[in-house]
Amino acid sequence: MQTALAKAAALILSGDRELGNILLVTARTSLSSSLIALLRRPQVHYDELAPFDPDRPALAPTVVSEAEITIKYAGYIDRQLRQVEEVRRLEERPMPADIDYLSIAGLRLEAREKLSAIPDLRFVGPADAPHILALSLPGYPSQNIVTELSGQGICISAGSACHRGKASHVLTAMGLDKRTAAGTVRVSFGPETAFEDIDALAAALLEHRNTRFPML
Repeated sequence: MQTALAKAAALILSGDRELGNILLVTARTSLSSSLIALLRRPQVHYDELAPFDPDRPALAPTVVSEAEITIKYAGYIDRQLRQVEEVRRLEERPMPADIDYLSIAGLRLEAREKLSAIPDLRFVGPADAPHILALSLPGYPSQNIVTELSGQGICISAGSACHRGKASHVLTAMGLDKRTAAGTVRVSFGPETAFEDIDALAAALLEHRNTRFPML
């Protein structure tokens, strides 16, 4: 696959009237673009450009699909990795010695009250950590929730505190059903959290629930 990606990045397509017509119809763009630049467009697919890249190697459909996904979502994936690293960095930052835990506990209670108004939302786990609130929108994948909210500047995490890119053994041990466990996200509260942030979180979660279809 890496060979195909390198070739796609280097190949410049230009000067072909038939190709120009295809691009104007499907991608609303013109020639003099690299193959990889064209494949970043959602309307253009690898197989459609085969006649204009006759020396390409024969690739299995799974390799073609993986290559397309890698090319089309490269920017998105990079952005997500940066966001994950930022959330991890914030979670690992030590709390100030003079932190007012009572005020943070108050923020958590406020969040529970506001979020409890969202249909189908469930709170997950014990309520013994004043700075963390775990909740779930059953059927809505947690990573999709994290992605959409991060685009609005709202940083939350997927899974439990022990979750690192795989099914959380903590959520499994709690006996949660698959839909609830897969929809679990974690909200952290700190000295910089404001009540306005809670309002924004509640509104964003409600919008996600109302405008996205359950996938699980």
